[in-house]
Amino acid sequence: MKKAIYLLVSIIILFSSLHSAPVIFKYDNGIPAGMYSNANTLGWDETVMLKPPGPCKINKVQLYLSGTVAAPDTIWVVGDPAEGAYPPSSYCWYINKLADGKIINYTGTPGWYEIDISADNIRADGICSVVIQHRNKQNGPYFTFDNQSQTQEIHSLLVDLRPNPDFLGIRGTIFARSQGNFMVRFEIEYDFPDGETTAQAPPPTLVDVTKEAGLVDGNGSPIKSAMVSVVGFNNNEFEDLAVGSYYFSNNGDATFENKSSQANLQAGQTSWADIDNDGNIDYFALNGGLNDKILFGNGNLSFVDETDSIIKLNQPTVTPMFFDYNHDGLLDLYIAYGRAGDPEVYYPDQLFKNIGNKKFENVTNTAGISAGEPAPYYDCWGASICDYNNDNWPDAFVATYRLAPDMLFRNAKNGMFDEVGGATGARGIPTYYTNAFGHGMGSDWGDFNNDGYDDLCVGNLGHPDERALNSNPSLLFKNDGPPNWTFTDMHSEMGLKFFEMNAGTVWADLNLDGYLDLVHAQYSYDAKGARNDRFTRFYLNQGPSKNFKLKDVTWETGAYNHGAWAPVRLDFDNDGDMDIIVASGHENLKLFRNDLPNKGYWIAFRLSGSPANNVPNEGFGSNVTVYSGGQKFYRSLPGTVMNGRCSQSSNELNFGIGSVSTIDSVVIKFPNGQTNKFTGLAINTKYKIPYMQSPVRMKLTAPMLLSPLNFTTKMVPDVAFDWSQVSEGTKYEILISNKKDFSDTVLHQNELTQTSSNSSTFEINKTYFWKTRAFSDTDTSNWSSIWEFTVGTPTPLAPKLKNPPNDSLNISAKPKFIWNTSEYYAKYPGITIYDLQYSTDPTCSTDVQSFYGLLDTTFLVTEHLIPDTKYYWRTRGINEGQPSQWSEIWNFTVMALPSKPFLTSPANGDTAVSKRPSLSWEESTNADYYTLELSKSEVFNPDSINYQATDITSTSRKLFKSLDEGTIYYWHVRAGNDGGESEWSQTYNFKTEGILGIEEVDNSGLFVKTSPNPFDKVTNIEFYLPEPGFTTLNIFNIEGIELETILSEKLDAGNHLVKWDAKRHPTGIYYFQLIIGNKSYTGKLIVIK
Repeated sequence: MKKAIYLLVSIIILFSSLHSAPVIFKYDNGIPAGMYSNANTLGWDETVMLKPPGPCKINKVQLYLSGTVAAPDTIWVVGDPAEGAYPPSSYCWYINKLADGKIINYTGTPGWYEIDISADNIRADGICSVVIQHRNKQNGPYFTFDNQSQTQEIHSLLVDLRPNPDFLGIRGTIFARSQGNFMVRFEIEYDFPDGETTAQAPPPTLVDVTKEAGLVDGNGSPIKSAMVSVVGFNNNEFEDLAVGSYYFSNNGDATFENKSSQANLQAGQTSWADIDNDGNIDYFALNGGLNDKILFGNGNLSFVDETDSIIKLNQPTVTPMFFDYNHDGLLDLYIAYGRAGDPEVYYPDQLFKNIGNKKFENVTNTAGISAGEPAPYYDCWGASICDYNNDNWPDAFVATYRLAPDMLFRNAKNGMFDEVGGATGARGIPTYYTNAFGHGMGSDWGDFNNDGYDDLCVGNLGHPDERALNSNPSLLFKNDGPPNWTFTDMHSEMGLKFFEMNAGTVWADLNLDGYLDLVHAQYSYDAKGARNDRFTRFYLNQGPSKNFKLKDVTWETGAYNHGAWAPVRLDFDNDGDMDIIVASGHENLKLFRNDLPNKGYWIAFRLSGSPANNVPNEGFGSNVTVYSGGQKFYRSLPGTVMNGRCSQSSNELNFGIGSVSTIDSVVIKFPNGQTNKFTGLAINTKYKIPYMQSPVRMKLTAPMLLSPLNFTTKMVPDVAFDWSQVSEGTKYEILISNKKDFSDTVLHQNELTQTSSNSSTFEINKTYFWKTRAFSDTDTSNWSSIWEFTVGTPTPLAPKLKNPPNDSLNISAKPKFIWNTSEYYAKYPGITIYDLQYSTDPTCSTDVQSFYGLLDTTFLVTEHLIPDTKYYWRTRGINEGQPSQWSEIWNFTVMALPSKPFLTSPANGDTAVSKRPSLSWEESTNADYYTLELSKSEVFNPDSINYQATDITSTSRKLFKSLDEGTIYYWHVRAGNDGGESEWSQTYNFKTEGILGIEEVDNSGLFVKTSPNPFDKVTNIEFYLPEPGFTTLNIFNIEGIELETILSEKLDAGNHLVKWDAKRHPTGIYYFQLIIGNKSYTGKLIVIK
């Protein structure tokens, strides 16, 4: 295991060397253009949301301030609670600040001012913004905006603090973009620098293996669910999963088998325990109210409904939890209920005492639960069982919604509970409104500072506007221990972020350094991608040297999941580290395999009890303390481990113990007061602990792979392999292949006595997969996880072509080439660029046009290809100079040019042609559009062209601009398509006559008048018909394109008025044409807006 520690040291040194020199992150261009000093914006929050693209430490804030009056100003550095969907307001500064307000003494001279915040250790996480705000005050100073438009998603804004009439009058919910970019910048140091910016995120170390592990529906798709339950060990050494009505059986090889049809779960969600102490797992089927059930297991994935009707209440069930509150060895049932209806009605929690024989008694009143939750009751969403005062009597914590105080029911050891949320401080922290607390969404207990007392994390939804004044953020309560057993909130000091949609939580020592880390889900009302994504956050506990500060490592671990309610912990692959499932109904449930670099050793326990000695079969009510290297590590199992609504974690007690390689002793305390102490237990081992018996080694655990790190590239052919020691493992086997299914073995070594191996049999620029397993004299472990590495640079596979399709015809002369992204055997190869070639040569060897270093998988040709010509094309991918094979060659034929048009009317040489003629021609083959030119000169000099129209899509054009009387005009037409344009048609000429103008009367007796004219919105077109007739009134633009028909019906003789509403049309000249039978009248309309 020393190799793991040496590896970690080298990684730390590497990361330390990667830290960049300070760089400036900004959106502005440095040119001041203005400020908001008008009275309308006084009292608003001027806001800048800066989002560096990778994790970094922020050393300084630079601001360009304006104003003429010298004055101090307070600058606030705060979080981004809505993940960029909208800005925070000053109402939430007290819970959203990343440091205390910083004072700037503005001198009255506009310019740059700087605040050094390096000592505050403020970090950006690479996912959301860090926000700079101040209050816009009379006389300033003011934030200054630059002279360019904002190009980033919302980042420079003003938050209007007046009541929002469109949103329940809530203040802090109105905001507007600033005219330019506010000139505010950060001086930062990137964790993963690449020149002046950040490198790409490293390959994930919390790896999404959901599909690989088989957690999919019948169609092979991931499952959308906000809840998941880890099923107790079901008479084997591997934990199963239940997701609604889905049941997944653990195969013991890091995969699951869908056995939903066999299990036939009758539930929306489930809570699991051995309720009747028969050794078989049972479950509470949460279906809501009167449809709730308890089904008892037979040990073969069959379950029998033997529900005691007393547990069926017409109430909205949220969290059912099992624990033995009265120490009789029988598992009792606590159910937290939620709300229903509009207006909302809340329902009281219930406690059901197990009286044996699968029967229960409702003791809610007699046990003191009712006294702790008075009418009109609370809306409960995040209950959990605990033993907060280490007396081995289980207590119950209930996180409540709708700003109610959270409840902590202390077990009085006499069948009664006292509600002590207020006395201990667990009910929440004070807000600006008396008796207003939080919106509880989940909770979990764990000893984050190794003082032997379980601490509490409560997930609270909370808004960044005026509602923040009466709402708690997520809270992190340090258990102050005896004698008073009170709690101190440490969320701000420890860096637990305030997000609007924080939900369920789970503790787990992810990196086995001996300190519990935290996973905190973030819910959403939207599907992924619909608006700003809201991701679950993964925090690493940095230990006592950094005051247990939580570091957000979501970006670098790659563990993204949007809109989740609850995370749970388990060791699904039996390798000794805890993996995490994050349940989301808005993206999907994801299983993240834990491949974090190891920082130490571990030991794990699975407890069992003795009902005959008043200890339930699953050991509920027990706790374990591990002593190692002068430290103690504490875990408790007071009852069902719930993390939010009805999501349930593993019962396994897993301990990371850091770098000390020996276990001094282990003390197990059972709920009946019996204690067992063991020495000589081995590290990196899982033990079953039967009641008051010696530990029993479980199956050999799979080795943890150490080096080469998963997804490593650019390795030399001589590769050194390292993996963790497995306790009692005497020999090891390693298997290496260039295929993930290991169907083609490159290296197979067994009978290895060390946890390392070397080989130089690898080819350059190839990707390989490897795994190991351990052997003892009596057992064989499962195979480890499969990791991959690449010797040299990953070589891309040849891209697959998409467009133009192969053998396609009539393709544009400026085609758009599209191909698929190059695939790799390596999962995280880096950035691929592309080469593209096209040619008239079928082999693309001669007459080749080449384009190199393309960053996209599309390319638009900008110069016309030759019409009616066949072309051939191909692409290839390149990764850091390593090219793929060329793709297959596809061909396409450019469309032919259209035929030359033939003119039809007016006929060549016509006279007495209207001054507003209609010109027409025959349709040309392959034509998409036509161009018309009309001139007084038959050579069509540019100065002589009287009319020109392009992109005509019909074969005629009406001229509404009057031509000169008695004048000879020449005209011709040519056709066009994407391949180019035809020759001009033959030139025709005609001679004009006059035509009646506006308000003139023709010889048919039509009198027409328009008023107002010119106009801006609506004009009246009045006309007189001497006799009945079918009448049409059309509107045209100046190009002769018909816009609309506003009248088409038979009218009686007499006066008529028709209105034309031009509100949809811009300023310009238009024409109307009134047609009655074979008579017509054309008039001009002028729109001025």
